[in-house]
Amino acid sequence: MLEIVCRSTGLGFAAVAQVTDETWLACQVRDDAGFGLQADTVLRADAMPCWEVRRHRRPVVIDDAGPDTEMLGLSSSGSLGFRSYMSFPITMPDGEIFGTLCAIGREPAALDRPEITGLFQQFSELIGHLLDAQRQPPVPRPRLEEAEFASWERNEPLRALIEHLPVGAGLFGSDGQALVANAILQPLLSQGRVPGADPDAAPHWTGYAGDGTVLDPRDHPFARALRGDRVPRTRFHHRGDDGTGRWTRISGVPLRGTTDNARTRNGKEPAVLLFVEEEREAEETRRASDERFRRFAEHSTNVLWLADLESRRLTYLNHALRRVWGVAPERLPSLESWLETIHSDDRDSVERTLERVWDGEAVVQEYRILRPSDGAVRRIRETVFPIAREDGRVRQLGGIAEDVAGHTGARIYLVDEDAAARRALLGLLQRAGYEVQVFAKAAALAEVASALQPGCVILDIETAGPESLTVAKALRAGRLALPVLVIGRSQGDVGFGVRAMKAGAVDYLEKPCEPAVLLTAVSTALAELRTDTERSHAHDDAKLRIAALSPREREVLEGLLAGGTNKSIGRALGLSPRTVEIHRARVMEALGARTLPEAVLTAARAGVQPTESQ
Repeated sequence: MLEIVCRSTGLGFAAVAQVTDETWLACQVRDDAGFGLQADTVLRADAMPCWEVRRHRRPVVIDDAGPDTEMLGLSSSGSLGFRSYMSFPITMPDGEIFGTLCAIGREPAALDRPEITGLFQQFSELIGHLLDAQRQPPVPRPRLEEAEFASWERNEPLRALIEHLPVGAGLFGSDGQALVANAILQPLLSQGRVPGADPDAAPHWTGYAGDGTVLDPRDHPFARALRGDRVPRTRFHHRGDDGTGRWTRISGVPLRGTTDNARTRNGKEPAVLLFVEEEREAEETRRASDERFRRFAEHSTNVLWLADLESRRLTYLNHALRRVWGVAPERLPSLESWLETIHSDDRDSVERTLERVWDGEAVVQEYRILRPSDGAVRRIRETVFPIAREDGRVRQLGGIAEDVAGHTGARIYLVDEDAAARRALLGLLQRAGYEVQVFAKAAALAEVASALQPGCVILDIETAGPESLTVAKALRAGRLALPVLVIGRSQGDVGFGVRAMKAGAVDYLEKPCEPAVLLTAVSTALAELRTDTERSHAHDDAKLRIAALSPREREVLEGLLAGGTNKSIGRALGLSPRTVEIHRARVMEALGARTLPEAVLTAARAGVQPTESQ
């Protein structure tokens, strides 16, 4: 009950206290805020506003006591360090004031709300009736078992409490049948039965111990509460008839004692009060994580995909598919349609890899695809991994596919129609340590250019003719990582080299050229290629890091780019300097920057602009 008070109010401390004219005695305490008060703690009666509650027999609700609490007569609130306070009187049925149900917090809180005051009112009334039941002697009165259990249902304070609680709540007999269940809990029950009572019936409930193992039904909160244990917040997964799931926490409280209005079966088989709370914090965390993943996936240069094994449908494909496969995600709705794009020589190997992943193994594989859009061959490196559900069975696959045709290397593509000249250049380049691929015709290179790894193209136009310069022009237009080095004889035409450069060549060498000159030109072209690739990777990495920022973190970054301080940024965004400092630290961590200049450089690479108002 005190846990529900803390969660509902947002305060870190709640207690049931017995209050007299002289003392405040803590009977039950929940202290998550570190006030240092425990059960059996005794304070002077005037040390807490509960004294005012007892004296005037009415609640006290303080949203913010402010830094100066003397005006409120709260002599010890300063030493305890609380700013918000709420206390309701616990009145016994005969009108005697037992004490109070109270809660305190270190920060201001919005407590004066009907849903909060109503909860305190119900709880304080219930506590009064329970205390009265404990001090009354048993009144033996033989009844039928059914009537005895029905008496729990006629306990009006208990019924009202259950119906008005902001979480799922219900009272269950020892047979597992609901005697009372509020509107939040009812949709989660199967024929009014306690959660988990029928493992094979829908909706399905699976309980988990702290170490993640599945709980035996004998250790469920209901079963343990029947044995007299108080069971706090056991984790359960609930799966409805439609297959949707949610995580919850179930608490069990045994109800004992005998009164005229509420009695157990001869006091031996108590009823059980269950509280079922949805894991809101976990759900909010999951939604935030999903949002970060979505932003990451939208800006990723790699293809990210998810597939359902039962339906064999591709349930998720990001937009990078358009760049790598050349088609929209809608064009590949299933695993079969995806497998059809894989080169026939590699398809069997990929299918065997998928079978290994189904068995729970994560695998890295490489294969070629024939792009559906243009038939071009692309080489793919892909990590495929299993995704297991809560029962441990693999139900989904995930994959991260990278176009490795975009990796730099020291590969040379030699185009020369003269066999003797081709052999001489091939030997020179191989002795220099380069991997060389030879083409006898420029057209042959053009046909497979889109599938080639990055490297330098050496184009001898002496035998191929000036018309082969169209290949250089096409490679540049296609933005392929294939810089072209043209060699040939100008025959005294001083404009020949200029035309080669305008066609897209990075350099022109007049034949015959010295081997050292040729190797220097090749090395320079490859160095520029590596620089361009590194710059492109840095740009992509910066975009991914920026995309992972929350909207508020992005605003703080833009303020920093404009030269703002924590104070000026906070003023512009309506935040405290301390909050800006926290966001700033998260920004630096997300960008992988140790200093502000590093963060500015990363943001500039991603094209982030400073806030105009700064």
